[in-house]
Amino acid sequence: MKSERVRVVAPIPGKSAIGIEIPNKDREYVYLKELLLSDLLPKQYKVFINTIVATLIFDKPPEEVRFLMIDPKGIELPVYNGIPHLIKPAIRSPKLALSALKNATTWMDYRYNEFAHVGARDIESYNKKMQPHMPYIVIIIDELADLMMVAPRDIETLITRLAQMSRAVGMHLVLATQRPSVDVITGLIKANFPARVAFQVASRTDSRTILDMNGAEKLLGKGDMLFIPPGKGLPIRIHGAYISTEEAKGIANLWAERHLRQLLAGRLPEAIATDIIQHDLIDAIVESNHPARDVRIEQFANSISPKYNIPGSQIAEVLQNIEYYPPLGMKPVAPSLPGEKPEPITSFEDEDPLFEEAKRLVIRHQVASVSMLQRHFKIGYARAGRLIDMLER
Repeated sequence: MKSERVRVVAPIPGKSAIGIEIPNKDREYVYLKELLLSDLLPKQYKVFINTIVATLIFDKPPEEVRFLMIDPKGIELPVYNGIPHLIKPAIRSPKLALSALKNATTWMDYRYNEFAHVGARDIESYNKKMQPHMPYIVIIIDELADLMMVAPRDIETLITRLAQMSRAVGMHLVLATQRPSVDVITGLIKANFPARVAFQVASRTDSRTILDMNGAEKLLGKGDMLFIPPGKGLPIRIHGAYISTEEAKGIANLWAERHLRQLLAGRLPEAIATDIIQHDLIDAIVESNHPARDVRIEQFANSISPKYNIPGSQIAEVLQNIEYYPPLGMKPVAPSLPGEKPEPITSFEDEDPLFEEAKRLVIRHQVASVSMLQRHFKIGYARAGRLIDMLER
């Protein structure tokens, strides 16, 4: 058989026979629509999420797959802020997460509209007909319980709608929670996530909540899991790979340096990308609302100015105005109906925590200027300019 190892299933359930499982060298990709994760210890499912992300970004460029990451605790997923596959930096605020999920449903509706105009049934047939190709979008939510505490009905409705309709347009959900209770994993959410993974849980009740059966409470931890594949009723016991936070950070930095070199080409020496990684400045560059963003960038620019014989102000201006993440592209190819103007599409990039405050400030003073926003909010020119653009729209 020329196989390194085989697996014996004895007996086969319901039959008076045993089975011998032989690995297939030429394996097919298993199609996975949505995935629901639960665990007693969050470290296990976080490692599992690292495995999913690392697998996709090693195999697919940003033109083929993009991520929307939501991490209310702001601990694990922001490590990927440097990869160009992100639509925007990892979202830490539950309020912004709710807004991002609403935008995701808008983007889903937009894609369905585009497919209808070109006669495509799904993203595969659309990409065969049209250029440029639409990328797949993977929405990862780390700790669903934190979002359900803020707006349970809205979150449940949005997640359910995305789970029911987003597959055909190339959008997929990965939900993870440490608390598999019925008020977090509601019946409606569970019904729309047939593929589930359970790591070690505290009790049989938790196991039944996630898998509809006992068993997960007996798992051994450290990657030991029960996996229910799509279309299957019985779980499979498997063991996950291990990727540490340091390895995940290294993978993200590898992509970040490569992407920065492309962005800086023709504007600044590409070697500055290496300095940015070494000074851990990625978060300040990609997050417009990062604390002391402009101060950190200016300090960095002044520190490397003698090395490259370039004024620090010039380096800082380039870094502060970088459009880091590639745009998704949201211009409709045609109106929805004859003579009807297409509705504006809400972008994932349209959110800024200061937008509402800036709107109130402008209404109060009846004046809108970049310099006023800079002085009042102590922000840089680029962010103030984006706020003005948003106010004009």
